[in-house]
Amino acid sequence: PPDLAGEMARPLINHRGPQFATGFHDCVAGLQWAFQTREEVFILTGSGTSAMEAAIVNTLSPGDPVLAVSAGAFGDRFGQIARAFGAEVEPLGFPWGEPIDPAVVRKRLHARPFRAILTILNETSTGVLHDLSDLAGAHDALLIVDAISGVLVADLPMDAWGIDVCVAASHKAFSMPPGLAFIAVSARARAAEGSARMPRFYFNFATMREFATRGQTPYTPAISQVVTLRAALARLRAEGLPALQAHHTRRAAAVRRGVEALGLSLFARGSFSPAVTAVHPPPNIAPRDLLAHLRDEYALVLAAGQAHLADRVFRIGHLGLLPDEDAMDGLGRLGRGLHDLGWEVDPDAGAAAAEAHLAASAA
Repeated sequence: PPDLAGEMARPLINHRGPQFATGFHDCVAGLQWAFQTREEVFILTGSGTSAMEAAIVNTLSPGDPVLAVSAGAFGDRFGQIARAFGAEVEPLGFPWGEPIDPAVVRKRLHARPFRAILTILNETSTGVLHDLSDLAGAHDALLIVDAISGVLVADLPMDAWGIDVCVAASHKAFSMPPGLAFIAVSARARAAEGSARMPRFYFNFATMREFATRGQTPYTPAISQVVTLRAALARLRAEGLPALQAHHTRRAAAVRRGVEALGLSLFARGSFSPAVTAVHPPPNIAPRDLLAHLRDEYALVLAAGQAHLADRVFRIGHLGLLPDEDAMDGLGRLGRGLHDLGWEVDPDAGAAAAEAHLAASAA
């Protein structure tokens, strides 16, 4: 949004000075609100994957048995990171496009002890939201969650759900560019640090904790991003979590109605993501051709599929502090692009269906 872009243009401030410290503490409080936690939160300069790595190396040791629960590309990534640092990773995969089944996860947890469970709240490669509300308890494993694209758009009461480590990033629902990652750490996870033996330096929670008491990060942060985060969190808190979640749910449903009105089918089979929608293109149009045409002719940038879905789906993002009109405009451009490439459909049908849904849901 323009007001947040303006914050990024401000002159830099001293990241070891009192002005930065005040903003830093405000950011931490705002992030605790976003994660719905009273636990400590760290701010990292890095992508969301940096926080995923930090979550693993600060709580685990080489050889630790870890259950990696996944139904998509980013769920798989969590297990890949743990394996790279020497954990004994046991994958528990579910079909892409479907939500994970908590009952199956609990059954696997009862079959053998695990040091940690790695999983994801919102899988952007498939457009599926997973139910994590019942994974904690009845076992000793740490629950470590990638909520990078899920925080703020879906309910995530970290403390109430018993999540031990939860990660997010600036470039999703915070409506900022990439550059910052956030990680919330429970008391159980802090206790695990004492025995964790995976190597770490830049991502060392103990060092972060020491500097955080002074309102600082251990090493030079993305200063402009932290300043902007403070403004973004103030704006988001004024909106309120229930309103933010309802807005995303409503807009995601409108996008799905629009896609279906264009004669396309959804990839996800239930538990739809409020952040992104994965769509099957027409059978006679390759996703790469459609995306290139939309980009070049209509200035519309949509995402390709991940991994083996690269030639099977395209994805529409609809999260963040954006107006509903953007979704309807994007669906209008999508309709025209499909028509150009030979798909026999009313180009305006998608935008009209989305507009009708938004009007009905606002009534």
